[in-house]
Amino acid sequence: MNGFDRLYSNIAGFDLNHYLELWFDDNNEFITDLNKKRLLEQGTDVDGKQIRTFRAEQGEVYNRFTIESKYKKGQPFDRVTLKDTGEFHNSFKVESDSKGFAIEGDEDKPDGKISDNVDVESALGIYDLQPIIDKLTVDLQEELLLILKG
Repeated sequence: MNGFDRLYSNIAGFDLNHYLELWFDDNNEFITDLNKKRLLEQGTDVDGKQIRTFRAEQGEVYNRFTIESKYKKGQPFDRVTLKDTGEFHNSFKVESDSKGFAIEGDEDKPDGKISDNVDVESALGIYDLQPIIDKLTVDLQEELLLILKG
């Protein structure tokens, strides 16, 4: 097998969909940390809009009872972070397949589902994909160089 044949064989054997599924699995923490950071620092959904609970007071993100409770706990009450005990944030994980990826979390809590009080689906995801694109680009370049070098 000459050099061109070997190079072609190496490239033809690369399964991008499989690579991406593995990459998302390997970068679960990196991706979910981006989601957690957005929630904690900004309290915004995947479209960049302020998250509000379903029972929020006019002009607020929570009702007055939750604001008082958050204040007493020393937690932010000017934005919805979806982190009270940390249990929900700790359950975040990336699910991926050949069609894409999504962030999921266990919203079942002793006092009910988180989605009973807020639109969880719009809160789980990435608003700014650039950090993921940057990391994936570097990692994919490294992988392709290894394949090309055989």
